[in-house]
Amino acid sequence: MAQAPVQEEEEEEEDTETVISYVEPAFERFEKLAGVEKAARVFRKDGVKITSSKMNVTSKTSDEDSDNKRSRDDYLDQDLEKTKSSNTSSKVQLMTVVPHEFSEVIRFEDRLLPVQINNYLNALAEYTPGVILSSSFKDYGLSLGDTVTCTWGGNDDFDVTVLAFVDYWPGLSPYKTTKDGSYMDFAIMNFDYVRVVTNVEPYQVWFKLEDNASVNDFYKSVDNAKIELTDIQARSQQIIEKKNDPMLQGMNGALTLGFIIIMIMCIIGFLIYWILSIKSRTLQFGILRAMGMKFREIIAMIVYEQVLVSGVAIFTAMFIGGVTSDLFVPLFQSIFDASKSVPEFVVLPDRGDYIKLYIIIGAMLLSAFIILGRLIKKIKISQALKLGED
Repeated sequence: MAQAPVQEEEEEEEDTETVISYVEPAFERFEKLAGVEKAARVFRKDGVKITSSKMNVTSKTSDEDSDNKRSRDDYLDQDLEKTKSSNTSSKVQLMTVVPHEFSEVIRFEDRLLPVQINNYLNALAEYTPGVILSSSFKDYGLSLGDTVTCTWGGNDDFDVTVLAFVDYWPGLSPYKTTKDGSYMDFAIMNFDYVRVVTNVEPYQVWFKLEDNASVNDFYKSVDNAKIELTDIQARSQQIIEKKNDPMLQGMNGALTLGFIIIMIMCIIGFLIYWILSIKSRTLQFGILRAMGMKFREIIAMIVYEQVLVSGVAIFTAMFIGGVTSDLFVPLFQSIFDASKSVPEFVVLPDRGDYIKLYIIIGAMLLSAFIILGRLIKKIKISQALKLGED
């Protein structure tokens, strides 16, 4: 994702006031940048006022002296009134989007919303004077179908209709606070509708790059196109930064090292038990070979024993380990203070990781079987029978 402003055209001074007017540059130049697959216009504005006769707004703070591990809803339930109730919320994060463009550049987890995000975007596209509000507005007394008035800066007031309430939205945080520590609500509207009823202001451009696109080539194309940026962010770089976090790497290293040590100890114990068992059954294997039993039949017999003894233990351990993980892995959120993370802390099993785990276990068991097979193969019948005579 990159961010770019609308080009500023001129400044006109009238007495003591400065009037700034903007002209939108050709949007096609953003779409022609190197590696760009899709581009979307996104307007952001903080401090927007939303008013309704049905609203009963109370300013609430985040309580800096708390343990910082309660959720936003818990804070809203506290009696932290800072100002008198009113029917206006002036601490709103506004985002306006072009629905079809926005759906092509975002990557959003379906689990974070009651229905797939495209349903909300379709609603904004079909009913342009609509608004999607954060779930916190429910605490103000608003409901679906209500009409609210929106305004900011020198723009005229305009009305929008509530289409839905959501807990999360791409690029918006329900835990963002103002300078006085109170939480900010958020609202999402149709970009084209807001453009008609308000003045032109700088907006952001969000990009989706092609799969094999180079971020460096993209940056160079921005410079070559002489696009002046106020800020630029890349999701891939942010992911790398998060992965390089010392706390995360430390936890992953401890878990990985623990897994490796436990696997080595288990396989050593496994080999010691079966080597001693085979050594003690040398006479039995020698007699079976002398009676005409084939080598592969002896191996098959040992494999059946493994299934009955080790196999049951392995599957039982997988079941117990899965239940234990579901119970205790969520406690890792206490390490990261994840009570205010967006999206919220959740344990998602990765099928690929399970496959890797099973492959490692299978490879180690196979190696143990090969070692046991070679030991059995080296048994000499004559020596085994002589051992029996002794």
